[in-house]
Amino acid sequence: MSPEPMILPCGTDPRTLVVQVFDGEPPDAERHAHQASCPHCLATLTSLRSLEQDVERSAAECAAAPADFVRRVMARVRSADDALEVSSERHGATTVTEALVTRIARLAAMDVPHVTFALAELGTRGPAGLTVSLRLVVEYGVALHDVAAAVRRRVVHQVTRNAGLPVGVIDVLVEELSG
Repeated sequence: MSPEPMILPCGTDPRTLVVQVFDGEPPDAERHAHQASCPHCLATLTSLRSLEQDVERSAAECAAAPADFVRRVMARVRSADDALEVSSERHGATTVTEALVTRIARLAAMDVPHVTFALAELGTRGPAGLTVSLRLVVEYGVALHDVAAAVRRRVVHQVTRNAGLPVGVIDVLVEELSG
C-alpha cells in the first residue's frame, strides 16, 4: 500500500510544481494566477528552483576523486578503529561498528512522528556514554522542541536496547522543514 501523497495547505499537489520546475511545463492560466498569490506555492516553487540551480551547478562541476580515494575507503572499511565493544564475556567479546550504531540512531529518529529525514553521527564515547549528533528534517507546523525531545528518548532507547551501549548526549539540529 503506497502512502498518501503530500498536499500543500492550499490543496496543491507539490508534484505538479516539481514537473513545472524540472520539466519546464508551464502552468495553465488558473494555476498561474493561484501560484502568483499563494504563499505555499511561492515558497515551494522558490525551494524547487533553488534545488534545480544546485543540481545544475553540481552537474556542471567536474569532480575527480583523490588519487588515494579507494585505498582510504577500503582502509576505513577494514579498520577496527570504529568498532565499539558492547560486552566482554568468558567466551569472547561482542563489538559493533560505529556505522551500525549511527544506522540504529538514524532509524530510531525516523520512527518519531513528524520526522521526515534524519542523519546521525557519533562523537566521543565518555564515561556518561556515547555522544550522538542528529540532523533532522521535520514537518512544518509541529513544535520542534517536542519532536527533538521525542527523538532523544527514542534514540537512547533503541541504541541501548539494540547495541547495548549507553548514550550520554544527543545533539539535535533541525536543519529543514517539510510539508
